[in-house]
Amino acid sequence: MTNSSPGIKDDDGHFIAHSEEFHEVLGEDPKFYTVIETNAHEGPVYVKDENALYFTTLPQATNIPLAGFKNVAIKRLCLKSDQFPLDQESLTTVREPSNMANGMTLDRKGRLRLVSN
Repeated sequence: MTNSSPGIKDDDGHFIAHSEEFHEVLGEDPKFYTVIETNAHEGPVYVKDENALYFTTLPQATNIPLAGFKNVAIKRLCLKSDQFPLDQESLTTVREPSNMANGMTLDRKGRLRLVSN
């Protein structure tokens, strides 16, 4: 398959593979789950030791300190259940406002690092 191909979809259209080899990752019978209903936007960063996913929310207009100013929150999703969708109690706000955090990563010591605009 070439890079110009639109991809290969499963019967439900949930998984798009741009390479035949990706089907090895999906396996014979891939499943699609809604993990939680939320306004996730960017990130995400999975922290294995916590079994948690960190992400930023969609930008929201705050007009503070200036008109047109936006901000996002950083949220943490605890993944310690295999019953989907997860309860809203699994989702916590880590930092709000976050100075428009625009990406996250873990440093070499496993600490969450943010990138701001």
